[in-house]
Amino acid sequence: MNNIIQQICENYISEVLDFFDTGAIRTLDEMETELKEKTNCYLRNMMKIYLEGLDEAIAEDKTGRKKKGYVVEQKAVKREIYTQFGSLGFKRRYYKNKLTGGYSYLLDKVVGIESYDRVSGSVSAALVESASEVSYAKSSKYVCDGHITSQTVMNKIRRTKELKMEIPEKKRKVRYLNVEADEDHVSLQDGTDTIVPLISIYEGVEHIGKRGKCINIHHISSYGKSR
Repeated sequence: MNNIIQQICENYISEVLDFFDTGAIRTLDEMETELKEKTNCYLRNMMKIYLEGLDEAIAEDKTGRKKKGYVVEQKAVKREIYTQFGSLGFKRRYYKNKLTGGYSYLLDKVVGIESYDRVSGSVSAALVESASEVSYAKSSKYVCDGHITSQTVMNKIRRTKELKMEIPEKKRKVRYLNVEADEDHVSLQDGTDTIVPLISIYEGVEHIGKRGKCINIHHISSYGKSR
């Protein structure tokens, strides 16, 4: 694996040197766009090699995993997940546990990838934070160039709200409470579109430079609930 990683690093350095060694004057926009893509591609390749190498190491530890009942059920099962560096694809093994009868991807468990997740945890957090200020579609556009559907953004927000929250001992009092009712158009997985009613509650607007940010914003959506 070390030889492959070294080759990826050398290729990346060579691409960057070639980019600047053409004799042409590069604009700032060109440098930002092309170097970002080259770097993201390099990082995705590094992550792919690391993940598949780790999967290989798990498979080679036959004594350790067989003690826990895990045997290989299927090899080279593809998985794709959207990360901060773009869409990451890799292959790993599918295991059966003879003790419990269950099935799992041991690599996914080791590196903290949840079943059926299409985006990484850091991207999910960025989508939820962005969606507190803009629509689901715009949140996807700002965070991941629109590669994630509005429905996925909505699901992430709803999942976040299902997490346990600590109830404060004392109720807070605010002078003004702003309530805004709006709706967002969402494309569903079956190809249809729907309108999601959305209520936003916040205490006011905090200005950071030229940008305004809602203070302690809370969203309420009635999508999928009976009226």
